[in-house]
Amino acid sequence: MTTKNLIDKISHDTRIPSTIVTTVIGNLIKSCTDSLCEGDRIVFDDLFIITTVNRKSRVVANNIAKTHHTIPARRSVKIKIDHKLKSALNSRRKDARTHKADSSMRAVSG
Repeated sequence: MTTKNLIDKISHDTRIPSTIVTTVIGNLIKSCTDSLCEGDRIVFDDLFIITTVNRKSRVVANNIAKTHHTIPARRSVKIKIDHKLKSALNSRRKDARTHKADSSMRAVSG
């Protein structure tokens, strides 16, 4: 789902004009970005937690060229998925597989 698709869906479902929804989603994204840059973590209950982690610098080897390179230290984004979202995704996957198997059996027999 793209940002535009999300804006259109929220606008349609809530009957709020898309210009207002666009502003709200834009502010949400900007606020999340600013918070992560400041080192804060972002928690969306029952969905996920977004944090930043500091990666150490490290040395990697190119075995073909027989050279070593240093990758500098950097900040990276870490996303931890909540167990409720994981279980919801897994239950839908099982339902989809069951539905697909049922429909393929009907196609073969019918």
